[in-house]
Amino acid sequence: MGSHPLPVPVTAAGREGLTALLERPDRAVLGVDFDGTLADIVPDPDQARAHPGAVPALAALGPRLHSFAVITGRPAEVAVRYGGFADTAAPANLVVLGLYGAERWDASSQSIQAPEPHPGIAAVRSELPGVLEANGAWHGTWTEDKGRAVAVHTRRTENPQAAFDQLRAPLEALAERHGLIVEPGRLVLELRPPGMDKGIALLEYVRETSAGAVLYAGDDLGD
Repeated sequence: MGSHPLPVPVTAAGREGLTALLERPDRAVLGVDFDGTLADIVPDPDQARAHPGAVPALAALGPRLHSFAVITGRPAEVAVRYGGFADTAAPANLVVLGLYGAERWDASSQSIQAPEPHPGIAAVRSELPGVLEANGAWHGTWTEDKGRAVAVHTRRTENPQAAFDQLRAPLEALAERHGLIVEPGRLVLELRPPGMDKGIALLEYVRETSAGAVLYAGDDLGD
């Protein structure tokens, strides 16, 4: 990954936060997104893998920080597998908060905690093909079933942004009928339960750990 100069915060709050982190790194939490941060954005999300230097870098930082939290819209099991986080080189103080915090994997126990899926997901899963057909989904539009959320990707279509714009309103209507929300991202519209949010997931984790400082890095709208 190489070395880079330490960024200089442009706000007073940012400067205070960086000072707190550097003074007591043992009380700091490092939160990171997966896709676009630890892994490159690729046309097929199933082909995404963490940068080869990601786990070694986390392992090197492990003894210095309180803990790490990978916060992702992917299911926790998928992020762990694609990231190589179950590898023995990964730090024991790593957690993966999958599906925006609905699922949790701990490196120390190698186990996943997850609630039952929202009942609206099954209804959306059943109705989605008809909604896409009725609204002229472009060739190349494809769906990703995340178990506790469903995502519609337009990246592979002839005009990805036009397809995204065309499908947004009907998918929002579908989600609303079943008590869900739509989270837009990079040429993806994700239908998921309300309250699944990276900010909420990070805040709850920081409160749990009583961290004195937190640094979060991500690349998309949900970050």
